[in-house]
Amino acid sequence: MPIFQNKNNKLGFLFIVLLITILGGVYFAFKNGRFEKETDFESETSRDLSKQEISLDFNGDGKDETVFIHLVSEEDPGASNYLTVSDSAGKEIARSPEGAPFLVPVGRTGEVVKLETEGSQEWLKLDFIAGPHQFETMFFQPFEDLIVPACRKGAEKLPDDCLFYTTMEEGIQIEDLDKDGYAEVVEYVDEYPGEGELTSEEESAIKKGFEGQDVSEFTEGARRIALREKGGRGRTVVWGIYNFDGYTFVPQVGDSYNEIFSLLSKSQPNLIKKSEMSKDSIEYIEFARKFWTKRE
Repeated sequence: MPIFQNKNNKLGFLFIVLLITILGGVYFAFKNGRFEKETDFESETSRDLSKQEISLDFNGDGKDETVFIHLVSEEDPGASNYLTVSDSAGKEIARSPEGAPFLVPVGRTGEVVKLETEGSQEWLKLDFIAGPHQFETMFFQPFEDLIVPACRKGAEKLPDDCLFYTTMEEGIQIEDLDKDGYAEVVEYVDEYPGEGELTSEEESAIKKGFEGQDVSEFTEGARRIALREKGGRGRTVVWGIYNFDGYTFVPQVGDSYNEIFSLLSKSQPNLIKKSEMSKDSIEYIEFARKFWTKRE
């Protein structure tokens, strides 16, 4: 069933709008109760550097559409990456809102995923580098003539509300774990329980690597990360669990989190809950994400 077939879903989704990227992070906002957009479906920008294409049933009508990922030159400060969708006849039917850029996805392309067991609708998943071994993921879906992200329910329109985070190379887990017909998204991170020691060569490399920043806090941040990583990764943590409800992701807390965690731990007995982490370890994970993405 298409996401927006339900009228209440349409009205609720008017409050989630893709706006702009801040130093590598995409954030979302709402203005005057409607989407702010300027769309010209008849022309293509001359700034396109490359155009990746993916076939999927984007609107759940039983026919494949084509999503084009338009990647522009990083040398053009006025250029932005964007998405368009064309129907089976090649006619453009949707695109991402004006002023809503995103980084170049990992591998310069995306992936087709199913978030509902029933129906034919498919979603576009884009993964982005968020650090040396950190990744963020976003899911895109159609809304009228726009392409918008599927965000967390009750989102405050902050950068992290539509991005899912992991420190695992294999990425986040997407699976209908509770067999309710809707997928869960599971974020995994490494614990990093304590600090190690840096050699004089490592200390020198950090200072040299960040001396061009001309801001001592960058050097101190890099040193904090290096010390923590020298201390070792520790255990694997279930950082967050979210259940897709048809158009948003609902954070699982309390009993609902524990129930999904129990299912996960049957095949991964060494997992720990976020609540089992030390306050210091939680603060470090949050700090490292902000440091590498340059988001507050």
